[in-house]
Amino acid sequence: MVIEMKLSKYNICVCSKGKWLIYNLLKSTCVILDENEYNSFLNIATDDDLIIFNELGMYVEDEYDELNEAFYYYQRNTDLYNQKCRKHRIYTTTKCNAKCYYCFEKNVVGEAMDKSIADKVVERILDIQGNAKQLTITWFGGEPLLNKDIMDYISCKLKKDLPNDVEYNSFMITNGILFDEPTVSRAIETWNLGSVQITIDGLKTTYEEIKKYGFKDSFERIITNIHTLMKAGIKVRIRINYSDDNVGEILDLIDYLSEEFMDKTMLFVYAHKIFSDDNKDNSKAASVDNDIKIWDELYLKGFIEDILETIKPNMISCTAGNLYNEMYLPNGDIGKCAQAISKGDIVGDVSCGIKNKLVSKWCSGLMNEECMLCNLFPVCGGGCKYEKYNKKKGCFVSEKLIKHKLIAYLDKCLNGEEENEKVQV
Repeated sequence: MVIEMKLSKYNICVCSKGKWLIYNLLKSTCVILDENEYNSFLNIATDDDLIIFNELGMYVEDEYDELNEAFYYYQRNTDLYNQKCRKHRIYTTTKCNAKCYYCFEKNVVGEAMDKSIADKVVERILDIQGNAKQLTITWFGGEPLLNKDIMDYISCKLKKDLPNDVEYNSFMITNGILFDEPTVSRAIETWNLGSVQITIDGLKTTYEEIKKYGFKDSFERIITNIHTLMKAGIKVRIRINYSDDNVGEILDLIDYLSEEFMDKTMLFVYAHKIFSDDNKDNSKAASVDNDIKIWDELYLKGFIEDILETIKPNMISCTAGNLYNEMYLPNGDIGKCAQAISKGDIVGDVSCGIKNKLVSKWCSGLMNEECMLCNLFPVCGGGCKYEKYNKKKGCFVSEKLIKHKLIAYLDKCLNGEEENEKVQV
C-alpha cells in the first residue's frame, strides 16, 4: 500500500553557494543537498527516499498531525523536568547597590529577608521537593550579595534537611560587583554556587554611567571579579543589555571581552534588547536585525562553537509556567514571574501556600492558538507568558535569526568541504 506523504511544517530550508540545508526544528535533524538533490527532495519519487526523510522527520504521513507530537514532547519534557528537579528563586533582598535606569524593580520597596521568613521559605521548599533528586536555588534581588548572611542560613538549613540523595546547587543573578576572593570561597563552600549571571551594559564609560555605584573604576573591578569567579571554577554568563542606540558599542564590547577572556570554557556571553513595558513589542522578531549583528560578532569572536545547539528544541521555555518553580520575596510572598511580581502579581505566601485561582493562569499549560500553529513552536515552546497576558507577542525566537544561523552553519560545512576536499551530503 502506498502511503501518502507531505513535507513537515517544521522544516527550515536555506541556501548558500549552490547547496541547500534542510533542518527540522522538531527532530533537530539536518541534511545538506545540492540543487538536484534538493529538487528531488521537494518532489520525492522513490520509496527509499521517503523512508529516509520520514525517519528524519522531514516528511510525515499525509494525515499525521505534527502539532500533537510537538505538544506531546512539550508535556513529556515538562513532566520529566518536574520529576527530576525543583528550581526556586529567592529574593534575598529587593535593595540594590546599582541604579540601572531600565530596572523593572525600580519602584519596588527595598527590604531584606530575615531568618524568620527564611525558615518558612526552607520549610516550603522541603515540602514541595517530593521525589525530585535535584534542587537549584537562584539567588536574586535587588542585589542578592547585599544579604549574604541569609544565603548562608538558607543553604546550611537546606543541606542539613534535604535527603542525602538530593543534589543541591545554586545559581545567582547579580551585578557581581561585591564578589571578592573570600566571597567566592564562601559561595562554593556554603552556597554550592555553580554559575552566575552578570550584566554588562557597555564599555567603561557607559557601564559606570548606568550602574552608578558611587566609586571609580567599577568596570575594571567587575572584569577582575569575573576572572576570580572563573579561576575558582564558577561558570559566568555575561548578559549584555542593549538598546537600538548603542549596538556599535556592544560590538566593541564583545571584541574587548574576547581579548580579555581568551579561555572561554567557563564563559558564556549573550545579548538581549532592554525589556520594557513601554515597548510595543519585546519579542525577538522585533529586535532581530540587531540580534543578527550581535550574534555574528559573538560567533566571529569564538563565543559560539556549536551553532545547532543554539537552535535546539525548547519545550520548557517560560519557567513561570512550571508547576513547582516558585519565587520567594523577602516578606514571604510567592510569585511566578519576576516581571509580574514587580507589578504586584502575587500567587500566595510561605505561611498559607499558593492560591489556585491566582496561580492557574501561569500553570494551566494552556497556550494560545497562534503559538501552537506557528512553525517555530518546537524551539519556542509558547514564549513569554507575561507578554501574552499583556496582549503582546511573547516570541523567544525569530525565523529570520534561525535561518541566519543555519546559513552560517551551512557555510561552515562548505568551507570544511573545500579544506578537506570532500563533499558532505
